[in-house]
Amino acid sequence: MNSTLQSFQIERVTPSNQQQVWETMRFRFDEYSKHGWLVNIPKELQDMRLDRDKYDNFTALYVNVRNQGQIIATQRLIRYPNPFMIEHEYEGGLCNGIQLDYGKHVAEVSRLAVEQKWSNQFLPLFPNCTVHHFLFREMYRYCREQGISKIYTATLAEKTNAFRSLGLPLISLRQKRLFNGDIIDLVSLNWNDFLAPQQKNQAMLDWYLA
Repeated sequence: MNSTLQSFQIERVTPSNQQQVWETMRFRFDEYSKHGWLVNIPKELQDMRLDRDKYDNFTALYVNVRNQGQIIATQRLIRYPNPFMIEHEYEGGLCNGIQLDYGKHVAEVSRLAVEQKWSNQFLPLFPNCTVHHFLFREMYRYCREQGISKIYTATLAEKTNAFRSLGLPLISLRQKRLFNGDIIDLVSLNWNDFLAPQQKNQAMLDWYLA
């Protein structure tokens, strides 16, 4: 394997591992601060340089990507029947008028953070491979183990088409909306669609399924 890829590590972090959870939250704080995405942060969390919200109390899993031991990307997964961030935290209610699926087969992925230098850098694994694929691959594996077939997430609208171009079949569920100065898209991903025969990137699928 290419030496660049050999330096990558994927880790699953459960809420019981407090040290790794705090390291994850500190990484989120640092990355979100660069973009001005942190508002109304309690002083205690500011002093500790931690990005923590109430949905971290419901998180089943954090997935981190490390490069040479340092976190460079992270996202979390929340399982039904816990509350989803997309239902409650966006102005105008992203979910208003949308009938979400509910059940053990559904989860929400949120709090994506990627170090800027890695955000759009292609990796020599398969065409258009980025660090996002390492996150989604591990999420896919966890979902497969847990019987989760659909995930919801809110993403920057500019990222939706970028993720689609990477081979991730995201479905927009409603008109995009403005939130804290950013245009947000509410999307779903059905793993069965992802694995459908019409999926063009066979090299990517082989890697996900390996």
